Amino acid sequence: MLNFYAGRDYSAVGLIGDAMNFGVENTMRRDRIAANIIICARKMKRLTQSDVTKSVGLAQSTLSRIEAGILVPSIFLWMDLTDLLDIPVGVLRYGVLDNMSKAEIRSGIFENGFKIPRTYAKEKCIKVREISPLIRYITIKHGEKKTKRIFKELGVDKDFFVSYDNQFNLRFADDLLLYLHNAFGFQASDIKDVVELGMCDQFVHGRLGADYAASEGTVELLQKFFKNVSLYHSLYRQEMVLVGDKEMIVTYTPNPVVYDQVKALSDFSREFLHVYKRELIENLPKMTFGKNASLFEKIKVTRENCSEETTISYRIKVFR
Repeated sequence: MLNFYAGRDYSAVGLIGDAMNFGVENTMRRDRIAANIIICARKMKRLTQSDVTKSVGLAQSTLSRIEAGILVPSIFLWMDLTDLLDIPVGVLRYGVLDNMSKAEIRSGIFENGFKIPRTYAKEKCIKVREISPLIRYITIKHGEKKTKRIFKELGVDKDFFVSYDNQFNLRFADDLLLYLHNAFGFQASDIKDVVELGMCDQFVHGRLGADYAASEGTVELLQKFFKNVSLYHSLYRQEMVLVGDKEMIVTYTPNPVVYDQVKALSDFSREFLHVYKRELIENLPKMTFGKNASLFEKIKVTRENCSEETTISYRIKVFR
């Protein structure tokens, strides 16, 4: 039987705690990070707790306590679990499972081991990464248990969102936003809080976060962000045009394959997603360079007029 110790020095999470730069601003406890990753990886392999415990020689009650965040696995058990569940090396640095696969439009009720409702399984084109600030906002605002119930109402396992490679269609985002609006009085005026609170989590961009933080300024940060569009979604085709050293126009045109999804979006969700995208862009430097004032520049995003209602265009200016 493998040994366990809940202190930070002898646990898998504790051993790399300094490298992960945990601080009071982090919204996830270290033990929950490891637990969430184990649960998600196990479900992606379609294994039960019993399957795992038999494979690594562990009491099922112990694994239950690990997945509940009560125990942190020892470094030796963590190594056994990563081998069995194909958990990538260094995953705890990013807080999520993230192979940075590109979004490709696909259909099917099974998504990396998770079963999702058919209504969300047709023409899946959005990565979890795209709405991760919203997911994290819901978790922070309502707590783990209520968040789990919210997603259960929609027929989606909350652990589904621990993998940034998982996809769903626009109907899911629409239903989630309408659910929050109807059940909790969620309004468009809350969007700024959604982004600011959700993006405070250091894991919000997954593996991309480290690359963003290595940018030498806000313009380079924006260029990286827009270059990575395929790691967020394939819902829109994106075009970026530089109109100055610190000014650009970015236009999103619906992918013809999923045009009907965009057209069918509710008015509430349409307005939310427009403002949500703008707030995400404007908050990028604050959340990336917040501790490095020399690199910090503000971003101002304004909507450009478009002849087609489903097309979105923004003029983006960078300034001190």
